[in-house]
Amino acid sequence: MAELGALWIVRHGESTANVAASAAEAAGIELIDLTHRDADVPLSDTGEEQARATARWLAGLPADQRPDVAVVSPYLRAVRTAELALAGTGIPAGVDERLRDRELGILDGLTGHGVARRYPDEAARRQRLGKFYYRPPGGESWTDVALRLRTLLGDLRRDHPGRRVLLAGVAALRAGAGVLQLAAAESTAAALSIQVPEAMVIGLPETADGAVAGDPGDRLGDLVERADVVTVGPGLNDIDQTRALLRLVLSAAGPRTALVFDAYALGALSHDPDLLVGADRKVVLTPNLTEARHLLGRDPGDGLDAVSVDRSTWQRWPGAGRRRARPRCGPPSRRAGTAGRAGSARAG
Repeated sequence: MAELGALWIVRHGESTANVAASAAEAAGIELIDLTHRDADVPLSDTGEEQARATARWLAGLPADQRPDVAVVSPYLRAVRTAELALAGTGIPAGVDERLRDRELGILDGLTGHGVARRYPDEAARRQRLGKFYYRPPGGESWTDVALRLRTLLGDLRRDHPGRRVLLAGVAALRAGAGVLQLAAAESTAAALSIQVPEAMVIGLPETADGAVAGDPGDRLGDLVERADVVTVGPGLNDIDQTRALLRLVLSAAGPRTALVFDAYALGALSHDPDLLVGADRKVVLTPNLTEARHLLGRDPGDGLDAVSVDRSTWQRWPGAGRRRARPRCGPPSRRAGTAGRAGSARAG
């Protein structure tokens, strides 16, 4: 399927309900003082100014870098934000109900204090399940929101291939809307998409033992080429395949793409330090103490002196970015910002 040329996600400006909710939470009140149903909540004065500030930002973009089309939540606060932000730009806008905010069911209009006092069993269930998987009675979980957003993104790719699209709605912002893309072995892609509902997950060809193939084809190269940041490493388990994967990433990444090598990618680099020679780009390396020992060929010591590691790394790998090393401990799978096997993150 064709990809979008670019994707922007704009949250609606501050609403009167945002102001009322903050005041109610601060005062320990159970109910938010609302005079409108959720879909009809207007912007506050600050929210309108925020939308006008977005208009000024859009007006400052070159014509060939502005959105070609906007898709907006049907809620009044999002529609008004789009009206003000797109005024005078000539950017056409359409409404799609899949961008509406999450439905809260019986908890609608309650503060955190109100939920705890009126529905203590629901508060306990949310704590046990976690915010992404908890579905209030009569409402939606964030995984429900992610599913409807994925159908929207599929339609956008089909209807606007290669075009620049702006989404206006808070649900799109909270559930990722394709800004985060994870590339993983085909056999793990479905499970990963459930575990990380805010990400768009792409399955890649794999070897007989389940590792991402070192030459996964043009699809990964295309994703890397369009990404702003690419992280490689967590979940990989074959040195030779990882070497080939790193070569693909280094050759496909655009000149302004930031590269981060973590976990098993660092293992491959310790076996083949020449991977970065001649790459003509800076790469951020994020070793823990064990990985640093393999990279440096010596014991860095418990302190892992940042300056000495930086100089040693620079001498051994001329292509590596001169970033001050930070000691990191613990299993790679618990590091923030990456998940699954090979990961690529794209910011629209």
